[in-house]
Amino acid sequence: MCVRSNTVRINLVTTTSIVLLRGVNVGGRRKISMSDLKSWLDASGFRNVRTYIQSGNVVLEHVDGQNLAARIEDVLRASSGFDVPAVTRTAAELTRVVTRNPFPRTPPTQLHVAFLADPPVSAEVGAVKADAWAPEAFAVRGRDVYLHLPNGMGKAKMLPRLRFLSTATIRNWNTVVALTEIARS
Repeated sequence: MCVRSNTVRINLVTTTSIVLLRGVNVGGRRKISMSDLKSWLDASGFRNVRTYIQSGNVVLEHVDGQNLAARIEDVLRASSGFDVPAVTRTAAELTRVVTRNPFPRTPPTQLHVAFLADPPVSAEVGAVKADAWAPEAFAVRGRDVYLHLPNGMGKAKMLPRLRFLSTATIRNWNTVVALTEIARS
């Protein structure tokens, strides 16, 4: 984006990012239509806003240098009337999530990624006896936690025991891949 003021030319660097909202449109609570969400974000100055399915996935462009998650949360609080936690990743970060998959032979229906705002505390991760829930497994890569759940999320025994995921928002592998592709286009 280029802004011209008299003879001064200012180039603003924009970034494509993915916004993952936590806990919207789940169980009939905290409902936000994706068309409303897109409108709110468009009106707030974000560019090229695209939503994906009804669970609060957004790909957008924004000016660098701003705390994107906090800004999105402010927009949603003002527009919806309730708090909606947001976790963000740049397009490059989400591409790395896909390429660093520690469970490459896992069928996509059995793989999920938990996205955290900050890396989990290593002591909490180390305290988990991961082999206790085999064949379920997890792997931590920075702020992202890969979850191999052969029986699905609904029947997972390990998931409720991973306390460090209490602030995460989780997406299935197909959604992660789709968001990566949308961010590239």
